[in-house]
Amino acid sequence: MVNDMHCTACGRTGHPEEIVKGSIRTQIILWIMLIIPGLFYSMWRQGTRKKVCPHCGSEALEPLPGSNEERFQREFDKQHSH
Repeated sequence: MVNDMHCTACGRTGHPEEIVKGSIRTQIILWIMLIIPGLFYSMWRQGTRKKVCPHCGSEALEPLPGSNEERFQREFDKQHSH
């Protein structure tokens, strides 16, 4: 699959899981009660979004050769190395 990643911690290859810190319940309560705290909490939660291995939970993921992530990283590195 195009979006598959390799976990360097457990050695498995597969589609990564995306996790977000915090609680959706807290987010909803803050939005219902007060708009400003709800907005800040929502922004904080979005900033904590990360991809992890669905098997071991590690963030040590590498794109597979030829994947979109690897191509993007090579192009990004090339553009910012000048």
